[in-house]
Amino acid sequence: MRERWRSRLGLILSSSGAAIGLGLLWQFPFIMGKQGGGSFFLLYAFFTLFIGIPLFLAELLLGRIGQSGVVRIFSRLKSLEELHHPSCSTSCSSTEKLQTTSPWSWVGHGSLWIALGTLSYYCVIAGWGMSYSLSSLLQVGKGGTTLGHLAGTFDSLSTSLTLNLVWSSLFLLLTFIVVSRGIASGVEKWSSILMPLLVALLLLLCVVAVFMPGFKEGLSFAFSLGPVRRESVMFALGLSLFTMSVGQGQILTYGSYTSSSIFIARTAGIVGLMMLIMAALFCFMFYPFLFSFHLPANGGEGLVFSMMPLIFSQMVGGTFLCVLFFFLFTFTGFTTAIAFMEVVVADLMDRCSWDRRKASLIALALVWLLSLPVSVSHSGFLFPHWHLLFQRSYFDTIVFLVSNWGIPLVALGVSLTAGWGLSEKVCLREWKEGEGLFRLWRFLVRWVIPGAILCILIHSWVHA
Repeated sequence: MRERWRSRLGLILSSSGAAIGLGLLWQFPFIMGKQGGGSFFLLYAFFTLFIGIPLFLAELLLGRIGQSGVVRIFSRLKSLEELHHPSCSTSCSSTEKLQTTSPWSWVGHGSLWIALGTLSYYCVIAGWGMSYSLSSLLQVGKGGTTLGHLAGTFDSLSTSLTLNLVWSSLFLLLTFIVVSRGIASGVEKWSSILMPLLVALLLLLCVVAVFMPGFKEGLSFAFSLGPVRRESVMFALGLSLFTMSVGQGQILTYGSYTSSSIFIARTAGIVGLMMLIMAALFCFMFYPFLFSFHLPANGGEGLVFSMMPLIFSQMVGGTFLCVLFFFLFTFTGFTTAIAFMEVVVADLMDRCSWDRRKASLIALALVWLLSLPVSVSHSGFLFPHWHLLFQRSYFDTIVFLVSNWGIPLVALGVSLTAGWGLSEKVCLREWKEGEGLFRLWRFLVRWVIPGAILCILIHSWVHA
């Protein structure tokens, strides 16, 4: 019998944990800084409401109807009219035929590979966060000035073959321990602990930001309106997909564990609004710190790992705040990694008929192997001439392919499947939340969202 969420709150917290990941903390503030501040935030909010949330809802719907791993959800499409239900009376031989003839099966395979590809570099970034969490914790009682040394260690960490392997492996091992315990006792239980803790840490840092000298200047930058550039529209649209975890298999998998008693449209709306609130809080916290010390708002990964310890070293209680910040960073990675690992585990359980522990071990081994070249790519140990051929490191190449091509393509497939591959009757059977809202959602996934995603893909092609 397929596992189930214990409650709608468990689904909301777990889905929010999947969405509120490193993309929000590691990427969002810096992309927003590069794209002009408040105007970009409004664009991001608009796309989250009208594209991110409807796609999130489409994945919950497809998952609940499919009741299986991501590959089987799409390979069981009976036609462009209806999705084959695992509990229906269709014969086994007919099911096998559907798995080879469905025109939508590529969406399921794409979701699985996006989950694997993202987790292969996600564990490296989260491992950096774990390293900095421990390093800053060891500075407690030594005075904030020692954090200045920590600020200059990022290059050494990111290029160290052994440190990257150790921290990424440890992070994956912790993720495996949670996922191997199952949905209720593992994913839901730990999401219910980590999500409130993540919010509490973020709110505490926001309170500290209020008393920073650059608070007004940082807030003005984050929420003041300015001219909108064409590339800002594309970045906002792409980031809304990434931060809502659509096109990555997580929400499809989580949707497969929902019962018919859970109102999925309401759930999607709550998670989307939580995402926007968390994004606003990240900006509320982040920019006052930067402007207080006259640092650029348009940096990248170096701004997190190189400049944040430097900022904290100049503050009263900075060591404690540095510990909080990197624990926050690690927690955001952990809640999302759990969801990515569950995508792989659920698929292996369904297609190979393995128990959860065996599927979790195989998933751990597979992700670890895929993460090896990513972990050592900055060290030059593997692919030393990669940058000469592709104008970016192996690490950055994987991030680029996943973010700019993989996620938009799979999200496009999800939108087309939900809008055109499911009959209205099948969708309404699982909807139960008002026909007017259903009509709006159906219009968006059929017409608006595919057009918007095609714009992302064309923009990526032109600027590749």
